[in-house]
Amino acid sequence: MMTKNSFGNWILPLSLKNFEEQYLHQKLFHASSLKHQGLMTWEGLNGLLNQSSLWSAETLKLYRHAHLVAPEEYCVSSLNSQGHPLLRPHPPLVQKWISQGASLVLNDIAELSLPLREMSHNLKNLFGARVQANLYTSRQGIQAFSSHFDLHDVFVFQCEGEKTWHIYKNRVDSPINHPTFNLLSQDHHEHAKGPLLKKLTLRAGDFLYLPRGFYHDALASKAPSLHVTFGVTRPIGLDIISLLFEEGVDHALLRQYLMPPFVAAQCQKLADHLSNRLKQPDFLQKVHSLFNGKETFSPYTLPDIKQTTPFKVRGKDFSVEYHSHQFWLASATSEAPIPKGKEKLVEWILRHQEITLEEMIQSPLNTSKQEWETLANDLLQMGILK
Repeated sequence: MMTKNSFGNWILPLSLKNFEEQYLHQKLFHASSLKHQGLMTWEGLNGLLNQSSLWSAETLKLYRHAHLVAPEEYCVSSLNSQGHPLLRPHPPLVQKWISQGASLVLNDIAELSLPLREMSHNLKNLFGARVQANLYTSRQGIQAFSSHFDLHDVFVFQCEGEKTWHIYKNRVDSPINHPTFNLLSQDHHEHAKGPLLKKLTLRAGDFLYLPRGFYHDALASKAPSLHVTFGVTRPIGLDIISLLFEEGVDHALLRQYLMPPFVAAQCQKLADHLSNRLKQPDFLQKVHSLFNGKETFSPYTLPDIKQTTPFKVRGKDFSVEYHSHQFWLASATSEAPIPKGKEKLVEWILRHQEITLEEMIQSPLNTSKQEWETLANDLLQMGILK
């Protein structure tokens, strides 16, 4: 079931399935909507900023004309909750810089409000990825960042005002967080970005997706702009190398000295060992664990307390089968027909083994609470769930 701040609402009428097949990791996507989605507002931003203990020179930054403003220019000395010194942004100084055209950047905000947290968990669950969120505000006609590419997929949600984006033709192939990519000079970027591919103006309620590696820059075109960007990072092949390295400590073969006369033979032994290891089910399970597991979005509901006790599947020998023009819920000894259209819901429950009603409702299957409750009760009565 999609909620107000579900990712699927921002890309309508495109479906999530079509987004993954046609755009994810491949090309940019722009969805324009006249409806304000409420992910963040000026009022909401001010509410966050007024919680001064959230902010430091690391989490609140100012940029002007593509240069970082020194923290000493907008911060004052303070102490954190442990009594350690830190530079704390001072509201009058921050607003002075903003009035002079500086752009405000808030880092790591994914958990700081209910709508942000909802979107963050939604993206994690949809793409099995690590997600971090930053907020940007800009004044008209003053650029905060020069042309650059990002090391992660970029999900841009325009919340207030307008911002014009320039997307360039050239794309860096699969950049990662490594000096090879993140220490390139601005001269390199200017020569490498190529000609303008597309110019887009995002308005409140608009969404822009940029796969990692696309060169871009942006500029507030009219009134002050406010947008939130979620950086989405999936596991890569080098993460598998890291798993093999950690395991290798326990294998004498990988700890042995290399001997010049026998390097070719030793490399062959290593290749055979690693090739075999990559095929083993327990290692493949480790690789799958690199993807963020499904997280339940469970906001506080005080003073009411929601029941979060999970349903549990009785055993692991249940499956969904298809024969005789009908889907069946089958076990080793019996089977029962599944009502038309409910087979994916049953598969979802069986796959998770242990699942709460809230997790069912927040699944990407776009099913109402009432339908999930009815199905769960039916499975309880059948003895499939407990």
